[in-house]
Amino acid sequence: MKILILNASPRKEGDTAYMAALLAKHLPGEVEILRLTDEKIAPCIDCRACRKQKGCALGDDFEPYAQIIQVADAVVLASPIWFGTLPGPFLSAMSRMQCFFSARKFRGEGASFWGKKGAVLLAGGGSGGKEAAFRTAEILLREMGVEGEIPKVVASDTDFRPAKEDASLEAQIKEIAKSLCS
Repeated sequence: MKILILNASPRKEGDTAYMAALLAKHLPGEVEILRLTDEKIAPCIDCRACRKQKGCALGDDFEPYAQIIQVADAVVLASPIWFGTLPGPFLSAMSRMQCFFSARKFRGEGASFWGKKGAVLLAGGGSGGKEAAFRTAEILLREMGVEGEIPKVVASDTDFRPAKEDASLEAQIKEIAKSLCS
């Protein structure tokens, strides 16, 4: 089983990275954690080239990640919550999911990578809610081929208590690991 964890945080050792590593520890098979914020990935410019051709016309660091997403058996989106949603730089990179949408909608392709499992790990403090972040993450995972129920966990109040101090977090993450492997 190949499981991809997309870490949306620009912080290499923050709460999101802790949650992603904790999940990886409980998963069998090949687990890869990718931080798209480390790459040079431009946002989608809606050129619509992907409606007619495979892949994206921008030709930056996105294409290798798109290939990894397609072959993964499960995809997990791990992210901090910024002002109630996912971080802008990550959303900018994720706008490139348009090439998957276009493959399916306009070229009749993409069915081969459907049927994945998925999950969402969020970490957040402040006063923003988590509902918009969960909804956006779910939309992105669906474009990556995730079907069925998408389990979610949030480490709250991370402005005052790091995720690693949340006593209930490991049990919740173990449950997500079980759901990804069932």
